Amino acid sequence: MTAKSDNSFTPPTPEQVSAYLRRCAPRVSRIWAAQAPLLLLIFAAVLTLFAKNAITAIIPWMILIGVISYASFRVRRTRALQARVQRVSEWTQLGQHPRAARAIWPLLLETQMMPEVHGKLVAMLAHNLDKLCAWASAQVAYDYLIDRMPANHLGSVQLQLQRTVLQLFNDELSTADQNLRKLRPQAITLKNTPICAMFSYASLLQQVQTHHFADAVAENKSNLVQQLRILGIDAGHGYALLAWSYFKLAQRQQDDSSLMNQALVWWRKANLLLSSSKLLARQPQLKHLAAHAAYEAPAPGNTPASDTQNACTNTKQGDRTNNNPRDIMLNREDQV
Repeated sequence: MTAKSDNSFTPPTPEQVSAYLRRCAPRVSRIWAAQAPLLLLIFAAVLTLFAKNAITAIIPWMILIGVISYASFRVRRTRALQARVQRVSEWTQLGQHPRAARAIWPLLLETQMMPEVHGKLVAMLAHNLDKLCAWASAQVAYDYLIDRMPANHLGSVQLQLQRTVLQLFNDELSTADQNLRKLRPQAITLKNTPICAMFSYASLLQQVQTHHFADAVAENKSNLVQQLRILGIDAGHGYALLAWSYFKLAQRQQDDSSLMNQALVWWRKANLLLSSSKLLARQPQLKHLAAHAAYEAPAPGNTPASDTQNACTNTKQGDRTNNNPRDIMLNREDQV
């Protein structure tokens, strides 16, 4: 993963992510290393009992100062790492995904002895790679986390659903279908939760990817807003998928204008949450719908005739005193 700026950022390949995660796997410190400070303090206490001269009396104090200095260094380093992780989390929440992914890369190596922080960083790496449309690389990171969590854990279910969405984007339709069938019973019971909302989005994406547009409209037209509300602005991706389903049905049934109207309504709802550029970056096939919506949108400069006449009058008056370089040159020539 190399980058000089956010514009030239290149996400790592799946092979690079897999190899680096193996290299940076969390490690547990050995017992003797963890107990070394305590053993040194016990040794210093024993030395004080046998102190017979100045040298043997100073050694315990030197050991004590060394242990305190080491402990202070470890505390400062841990706090510095936690501050960096918090900063990366903020960048992720603010949508600065290239910057966050680039900062996570070296932190994975530095937090090997902190398993909880390490797992949080891997989850953020997967999320940022997902937002950067590096779906194959993000899937490797999700697999890494899922393999190390209990299958029925709610966090694992959430990660499995996010991995299923990536599989649908990667056209792994059969694998994604198996995962959705396996996760359906548990996801349905968790209503009004991110897991249920993510499952609804994954199901809608599956219907769109398999060209079941009529089923997508029939199952989601009345309750999609409520189902995806908990996803926040990411619900816009679901609205765009429903708009695309209406758009494809309208192309098949050109005599029914209501389908195209519904497509434009849902596309505008999606644009209220996410810009067209972000929607198209994740789903480029929507560019035809975006172009149609831009063509059908009313022109922003429509004004009544009286307003147009006033605008023309004001323009003519303004032309007499404007600072256009060409007019300045003509005035100078007239003066000459």
